[in-house]
Amino acid sequence: MFGVSRNTIRGCMQKLSALGVLEIKHGEGTFVKDTIYDHLFGVQTPVLPLTKEEIIEMFEFRKILEVANVKIAALKAGPEDLARLKACLDEMIRFQSDAMKYARADLNFHINIALATQNKVTYQIMLMMKEVLFSHFKVNTENLKDKFEQDLHIQIYEAIKNRDPETAEKVMTKLLDTNIQLLQQQ
Repeated sequence: MFGVSRNTIRGCMQKLSALGVLEIKHGEGTFVKDTIYDHLFGVQTPVLPLTKEEIIEMFEFRKILEVANVKIAALKAGPEDLARLKACLDEMIRFQSDAMKYARADLNFHINIALATQNKVTYQIMLMMKEVLFSHFKVNTENLKDKFEQDLHIQIYEAIKNRDPETAEKVMTKLLDTNIQLLQQQ
């Protein structure tokens, strides 16, 4: 499905097991541990300046994770989730001229989409990556910030609010693809 070998998948499974995220029971299968959240919070991710290529790779990774997140959020988001997403949008609009605060609000919007999936693993992965993602969002905001992003974020919010996973998926894909294209043109 991902176009990689079984050895690659096996290696990833072993690494996730070593991190305490998965438990491999020979003869039974592989299971997500009930206590993974403690392990994930302990993982330290170095935050280094990202190259243009690394930023593009981050967008590609985000497409894998966040397009799925937004579809699920459109089906599962509750009133509290919608209120959090709306508050993030309001902050993005309020902080248009402050790249740091805008980037933080943008990141929180995407983290709250993960929270709205009601999937603890997805949410914890976003939290685990928060500092790397913030660095990515900050660089992206400084380089590419434009009105279209706010419009697309509003469309994502509306799709989640209207329980429209297809539109949510389409708009999130457009948001991420547009950023990749703009970076490739630089």
